[in-house]
Amino acid sequence: YGIQTRPIWGLIHQQKPYLSHQTYKIEKAMYYVDRVLNIPCSANLSKEDLDFVVEKIKSFEK
Repeated sequence: YGIQTRPIWGLIHQQKPYLSHQTYKIEKAMYYVDRVLNIPCSANLSKEDLDFVVEKIKSFEK
């Protein structure tokens, strides 16, 4: 589709520096970590770039 994407950052409680720290119940986070996709977001994106991303996302519904 010509849109740069990336997965979300790993969950903090699973990252090495935080393994021995207190954690909380976050059952839904475990579900979403493999289902969420970051799309472009920047103050430097032009209106044309934003419109392009929005139109591609809208086309997924069709």
